[in-house]
Amino acid sequence: MTSSRTRVEMLDMATAGNERFAISTIEIDRGGVSFTIDTLTALSAEFAGAALFLLMGADSLSEMPTWRKPQEICRLAIPLVVRRAGSPAPDFSSLIPLVAAERLDEIRDHQVEMPVIELSSTEIRQRVAAGRTIRYRTPRAVEKFIETHKLYRQHNEVDDAAVP
Repeated sequence: MTSSRTRVEMLDMATAGNERFAISTIEIDRGGVSFTIDTLTALSAEFAGAALFLLMGADSLSEMPTWRKPQEICRLAIPLVVRRAGSPAPDFSSLIPLVAAERLDEIRDHQVEMPVIELSSTEIRQRVAAGRTIRYRTPRAVEKFIETHKLYRQHNEVDDAAVP
């Protein structure tokens, strides 16, 4: 595991120069186990009146009824279900007991199909661990940060105290 402080620093580098991105550390600042409902409750208080969306993979949709307070999650935010290109349409039936028909239609209307991008964070970490390049797979500043701090090398993680 890479420290939360290190991940935030890499996010800062990856999103630098794009004012449409803002990084929130509310889950890190809160500490302990973080539940989606807690984060959405805090965000809805901070951004009162704003429409919130919960970006989630289609594979997570079927598990949503097992989450803490799923009805409240669907009330506070519209689940924005993302599916990989070529994958079947998401099965929204797991939400039927959680939301009214109108809300379910709204959720269905907001699904997103991802373009095919042969890239994964797991693959990037594996490439680094194997000493292979990650050039063009991550922003250059993040690539250099990973290299400089020797992140994702097997048994050579950098702890919070070692990162500037």
